[in-house]
Amino acid sequence: MLEIVSAPIDLDVLVRAVRTDACGAVVTFAGVVRATSPDDPRPVRCIRYEAYAALARLQLREIAAAAAAAHGPLEIAIVHRTGELALGETSIAVAVAAPHRGRAFDACEFAIDAVKARLAVWKQEVFADGQAAWTANASAVCDDEAAPSPSPPNAPAVPADEGAPSPPNAPAGPADEGAPSPPNAPAGPADEGAPSPPNAPAVPADEGAPSR
Repeated sequence: MLEIVSAPIDLDVLVRAVRTDACGAVVTFAGVVRATSPDDPRPVRCIRYEAYAALARLQLREIAAAAAAAHGPLEIAIVHRTGELALGETSIAVAVAAPHRGRAFDACEFAIDAVKARLAVWKQEVFADGQAAWTANASAVCDDEAAPSPSPPNAPAVPADEGAPSPPNAPAGPADEGAPSPPNAPAGPADEGAPSPPNAPAVPADEGAPSR
C-alpha cells in the first residue's frame, strides 16, 4: 500500500496490509497536524496539502524499495493525505513489518525521512490570523545534500538568481542606460555635431563667418 489519498488515513488498514506470519515486529508512524510550526509561533488553524500525485506515487515506490534494500526483508506501507486537514488529523502514516524490531524501527525512520526529503507534496499552513504560507515538503537532509524544494502548485516561478522578473503588466525597465527609445519616440541626436533635419534653416559653420 503506497498511496496518495484525500480521505482520512486509517492506520489499522496499513498495519493489516504489512503484517505477515514471518514478521515478529510491526512499527508504525503517524504524522499529525499540530498547533504551531517550528519556525513560526503563530497558531495554526489548519493545513492544506497538495501533491503531484503521479510523481509522488512513483517516489513512494522508490522509497519503499530503498527501505527494503537497506533494512529488509520487510513489508512496508506509506500513505500521504491531501486536502484540508484540521488540528490532530493524520497527514502521513508509515507501517513496517519485519522479522525483528531493530530493522522495523530503522526502516520506518528511513521511510519517513525520505518522504520528507523527496516527496512531491506541498503544504499551506493557514494561521488563526487568516494569513497563510506555502512550504515544500522537503525539510529533511539527505546523506549528501538537502533535497531541492519545488514551488507549490500554481505559485509563481522564482528565478534562479536575484534578477527576479517584474510583476505582470509592470512597465519594463531598460537593460542599461543606453537602451534605445521606445517605438515612435522622437530620436535623439547621435552627437552634438549631427546634421539638421530636412527643410530646417541652415546654421552657419561658425559665428565669425562674413556676411554677404
